[in-house]
Amino acid sequence: GNSSHMAEFNFHADPEAAHIVINSLTPATRPGPGPDQVGGAEDASASAGPKITMVTWECTYDHQLPFALYDQLTPPLNESREGRFLSKLCAALISGLRTA
Repeated sequence: GNSSHMAEFNFHADPEAAHIVINSLTPATRPGPGPDQVGGAEDASASAGPKITMVTWECTYDHQLPFALYDQLTPPLNESREGRFLSKLCAALISGLRTA
């Protein structure tokens, strides 16, 4: 983790908030009852809210996004809503990395 050996900062600083957020989301894959059980092949709660897939900080560090791909995904090459969002999300980080 980035707060201790076992904890990500936001989870460490406010575990109650992290619990509320995580429990309000739906995992990308959630095993449900089997086809022969009540509820069918999937748990009905699997479609209850937005989906989330959590990955470790180490995974994001080991699989960085190359600047060439970032440039293709963001304006001016990609003016989509998602491209503009990614650009705004990463603006401060990207400017610091490109000048380093």
